[in-house]
Amino acid sequence: MTTTELTVQQLFTPVEAHGLTLPHRVVMAPMTRSRATPGTLAPNARNACYYAQRAGAALQISEATAISPEARGYSLTPGIWTDAQAAGWRAVTDAVHDAGGRFLIQLWHVGRMSHSSLHDGRPPVAPSAVRADASVWLVDEDGVGRTVPTSPPRALELHEIARIAGDYAAAARRAVDAGADGVELHGGNGYLIDQFLRRTANQRTDAYGGDRANRVRFLLDVVDAVAAEVGAERVGVRLAPHITERGMADDDIVPTILLAARELADRGIGHLHIAEADWDDAPVIPEAFREDLRAAFTGPIIVAGNYSAARAERVLAAGHADLVAFGRAFVANPDLPHRLRHGLPLAEPRPGLFFGGGAEGYTDYPAAGQVHDVLQVREPAEGGEATKPAMRDRPIGRTGLSVPPLALGTGTFGGRGDLFAHWGSTDVDEARRLIDICLDAGANLFDSADVYSDGAAEEILGEALKGRRDRALISTKVGLPTSDRPGDAGVSAGRLRASVDSALSRLQTDRIDLLQVHGHDAATPAEELLGTLGELVAAGKVLHVGVSNYPAWRLMQLLDLAESEGLPRVVAHQAYYSLVGRDYEWDLMPLAADQHVGAIVWSPLGWGRLTGKVRRGQPLPDGRLPGTESAAPAVDTARLYDVVDVLDEIAGETGWSVPQLAIGWLLHRPTVASVLIGARTEAQLVENLRATEVCLDADQMARLDAASATEASYPASVYRRLPAFTQLDPPLR
Repeated sequence: MTTTELTVQQLFTPVEAHGLTLPHRVVMAPMTRSRATPGTLAPNARNACYYAQRAGAALQISEATAISPEARGYSLTPGIWTDAQAAGWRAVTDAVHDAGGRFLIQLWHVGRMSHSSLHDGRPPVAPSAVRADASVWLVDEDGVGRTVPTSPPRALELHEIARIAGDYAAAARRAVDAGADGVELHGGNGYLIDQFLRRTANQRTDAYGGDRANRVRFLLDVVDAVAAEVGAERVGVRLAPHITERGMADDDIVPTILLAARELADRGIGHLHIAEADWDDAPVIPEAFREDLRAAFTGPIIVAGNYSAARAERVLAAGHADLVAFGRAFVANPDLPHRLRHGLPLAEPRPGLFFGGGAEGYTDYPAAGQVHDVLQVREPAEGGEATKPAMRDRPIGRTGLSVPPLALGTGTFGGRGDLFAHWGSTDVDEARRLIDICLDAGANLFDSADVYSDGAAEEILGEALKGRRDRALISTKVGLPTSDRPGDAGVSAGRLRASVDSALSRLQTDRIDLLQVHGHDAATPAEELLGTLGELVAAGKVLHVGVSNYPAWRLMQLLDLAESEGLPRVVAHQAYYSLVGRDYEWDLMPLAADQHVGAIVWSPLGWGRLTGKVRRGQPLPDGRLPGTESAAPAVDTARLYDVVDVLDEIAGETGWSVPQLAIGWLLHRPTVASVLIGARTEAQLVENLRATEVCLDADQMARLDAASATEASYPASVYRRLPAFTQLDPPLR
């Protein structure tokens, strides 16, 4: 899915709703995700992270939230009738507000859309004893989710209706006391309020059935009760006149909805939300209905359906709506407003992970990001349990190659030579164990180089991968000197061919998935380099081409030559980037974003400075850093300790370790495709792999950003300080 090119006009203009000034008109639609805490059905830390990641919405409307035990219809959906649930929602609203967002809790009674197993064997309630032609999602005793047909309901007694309206009011009070900016009443999609509105589900003969005024009465009773509790301005209503599934077809529903809209307008509610069908061949909403609805309801109207940015702009421009809600697009794109505003590609959601589960398919979707602004990472597993991190592969370049967000670097393999002896001395047996851990976690990219331990790292990697080569991606690098012999350096045609053949032999493989040129060789013309790489690709020895530690001008030269001559295109740049080394952001990152070159980050812990062992005022610990500091990237000492201090503070607040936080920060920076993690021990590797689960609040993000801020080099040092230059060339978004 990609956004279309358009001039966004009204979608990103402010609008008033619920007594709030909303910065734009992109709303996050309510979506059931079934990830509440088992037993209590209270929102949890993972839910708070999910919503905080999406706080850039003009307004967030929570997943449907049951107002009472009787209101439940599905497993693991949250409630709002207990103190524990209210406390869970308080954590959610605090996280959203800390991230600058605005949040409504959607109040829900499913009516007949339920199963007796959720009610101790009692039937669900409904306007009439008419069973829904539908199924609900339940989790069995073994924790397996499945859909089951709804149970036959019983008709509500007349005296019970006022009690349910009171349940809505009590839930609204809890929601607002828990920090919500308001509530939305779910009156669509075949649930209880919608059941009262439609003759197919409502066959009552008392004051709540029969003609339109009677069928609208329950909705208005609920609105009046909730408005009396929290104020009409804090109340929104969602209706779905054109959705007829679940046995809800009724040829009188449109005039009934228009009557309800007029009554709601008279009450001055905060918004009216119209849910449209969101599948690809959904029926088109008649223009006449949109016009009639606008005439009936003069307050803010939200529409939700299968909207693109262009279609949203059209409905706003026509005056048929004031805000547009997006559902599935927000699932896969936590920064959806940013992407729509700037015409960035949209990620696709994974429907198989919509309901139930953990972080995967929930909080593991990356944001497109901003260079110097928001830090977004993932949340810790509850209880601190060692769970598998979510390793969703990321596309790199435009070739179809995807890589995991974390990859194993093999600089610790072998331990030959003065430099690499300080890095580690992993042998084949230990390498196998490390590779087992990575493959089990989904981290199937392994990076090496012919200079690592004089080729021993490649030999050990090849031996350790025996019998499972097809499960792995191998990346290696050539070009640096491997001996003192004259001519044994660079990437001339002859040396490049020989280096690749030697690497293939050491790795015991017939192809290198990603070959990276290990540093710019000024003596080899770009035409010769790319021409030779083209031969290697044509021969099947190399599948994809990258570079490492390249200057921006040379990388652009290679990209331009590849484009004009039909030669292999650079898809990856292995670069140094960390919280104590952000120079990559000034020239290489904008180039990578513009040219679709993925960054594979080396030394994410700043050459061992962010392992949690370096502290202000303390001597350097034993390990890699003291023996190799002369080869390490330069770091401003004052900034290093500022960063370490903040990481220590956040580690104390969150329970995450310093290296987990430092790696997690990188995982959501623009252009970063994969981060190389090196580990001497299995414990270090397991710890680092969990960096995919980190989540920080807005204050923690801001503190890290401030501590790690890097002084720009020329010309960025000029145009980032002067408004005139910034206006012409704004920072990468």
